[in-house]
Amino acid sequence: MKGTIRIAGCLFVLCTCLWTQVPPNAESSSAVHPVIPMPSPQALVHPALMTVSVSRLRRQYDRQIQKKFHEAEKLSMNGRHRAAIQIFDRLLDADPAYSEARNNRALEFDALGNADRAVEELQYLLEIDSAFRLAYTNLAVILCNHHRYREAESNIRKGIELLGEWPKANLTLAVVLTGQGQWTSEAREHLKRAAAQDKTAEVFLQSWPDWAK
Repeated sequence: MKGTIRIAGCLFVLCTCLWTQVPPNAESSSAVHPVIPMPSPQALVHPALMTVSVSRLRRQYDRQIQKKFHEAEKLSMNGRHRAAIQIFDRLLDADPAYSEARNNRALEFDALGNADRAVEELQYLLEIDSAFRLAYTNLAVILCNHHRYREAESNIRKGIELLGEWPKANLTLAVVLTGQGQWTSEAREHLKRAAAQDKTAEVFLQSWPDWAK
């Protein structure tokens, strides 16, 4: 999955990150989220999930949409968060199921200091696209940065339960647990699994205090 990393803030000695999502394109088919397989043609599928899959397929080949998305990201990198939000607003007005745009708009709100709006945005995103991994990690990080640890832990555990483990989720859960003072074997094991593929997790693991080993 292609993505850029935006630094959000710090928790004790560890810098935490919010991950923005770059829209998939024809040259990077691996960036497309897999469609959840249906057990049978008669299986009931939430309409929003079907909308997400169809809209992603359309955006994959729509250069104008991709151009607008990258324009918003460039504005964000230059600190013009309100202008970036305006572009994301238009993209979402045209396509409410545009998960990548909704994810990144949430991060713009957080950058402007409106964490509550960012949390609401990501929570809604997970309601309509429960397979969107970045939303779980970004939501947990924002909650964690505002010392809402129990909410952050509940969120990231739900993501792991639904989608299985992935490096950013393991790292985030370790951060959430240690942020609550839980320097436990569970937290360290999640960090170990993340460290194999994530440099931040590797650095964090190396700084793990001896008394907690």
